[in-house]
Amino acid sequence: AVIDGYSDWYLPAVCEMGYGTQAGCGDAGSPALANMRANLLESGNVGNLAGSYWTSTQVAADPAVSAWSSYYESGGPSILIDDPKGFPMGVRCVRALTP
Repeated sequence: AVIDGYSDWYLPAVCEMGYGTQAGCGDAGSPALANMRANLLESGNVGNLAGSYWTSTQVAADPAVSAWSSYYESGGPSILIDDPKGFPMGVRCVRALTP
């Protein structure tokens, strides 16, 4: 889909949404990747992302049934959760921003 003239939107992977050792994404001191939690929420660079959102990452232990989601608390932290794929949740699509 083309949004605002760009067609390179994608559903981010679990470590792009946040960090958490349960998902193999490091911790606050050393996240595995630049992510929405550290770079947007905790730095104050974006407003409210509150809610639960799917990632594009399946849970390795049960990929047919579960995928990782990220829950963002209003004005607070986020957590990564392995949820059954049938749960209704939103998505936050992103695009890579390069200089």
